[in-house]
Amino acid sequence: MKRIKKEHIGSSIFGCVVLSAVFYYTYFTYEFNETFEKSETDYQFDLRVIVIVFNRAKSMLRLLDSLNVAEYGNDRVKVEVWIDRSKDGKVDKITIETAKRFVFKHGNYSVLTHDKHVGIYGQWLSTWTPSADSSEIAVILEDDLTVSPHFYKYLKLVHKKYDHSREINGYSLQGISIRHGGKGMSRLAVPRNNTVFLYPVLGTWGFSPSTRNWVNFLKWFSKASVNETFQPYVPGNVATSWYKSHQKGGSGGNIWSIWHIYHAWQAKEYTLYSNFEGELLDTK
Repeated sequence: MKRIKKEHIGSSIFGCVVLSAVFYYTYFTYEFNETFEKSETDYQFDLRVIVIVFNRAKSMLRLLDSLNVAEYGNDRVKVEVWIDRSKDGKVDKITIETAKRFVFKHGNYSVLTHDKHVGIYGQWLSTWTPSADSSEIAVILEDDLTVSPHFYKYLKLVHKKYDHSREINGYSLQGISIRHGGKGMSRLAVPRNNTVFLYPVLGTWGFSPSTRNWVNFLKWFSKASVNETFQPYVPGNVATSWYKSHQKGGSGGNIWSIWHIYHAWQAKEYTLYSNFEGELLDTK
């Protein structure tokens, strides 16, 4: 964990980044060189929300409903629901029907299905591929989350304040609930006089990448992932142990984040987390 100088980002956003999550997802392998056709992705928005889903219509709708009660001001917002296919190429009927019936009240909305099964790697690494000079904010949300009405207000503030820093690769909505080690997998112990802090591992429960760093990571991954002799092992990082365990079980393709963790370690990058009073993550 790395501390940064205490920053005053406004008391109005304290406690604003509230997510509700069930730590489960159907993971599959991903072929990175696949291309995908997007609708309106060449147009730049102030905020692009990427919702990734496979076959959980109920939790997806709960997330979409929470996006509808969020505050966006007069900014241009686009919500994209990306639906993966099963390994035999089928799209879950209830999920796609539910997504298409939903009405987003604050801007653009589209439902996109992958041409073939892409798994968790494809969902995370192909759905937002901005140009290096893009100024839009993006946030990637798995379907088992709900957002606070103030999540965008928070993201605007931290992107504006810290995007100039090359060591910050993105912003997590997860807060101090993250558990990556320590006795009993306890939560991080962050000094309360720091409103935000830096941590070497990203939080996947709501991640908003720094555009520059994300573009660099995707370029690196496209090359590193096809090197059959390379393994993204980070010494002393518990995520590496998890990844090795999955590899032994034949499911190493389930943990895309290990590649981001390795790249951040090599590039000396960190993810910025909030350190607000109270619970920032509800897992009920």
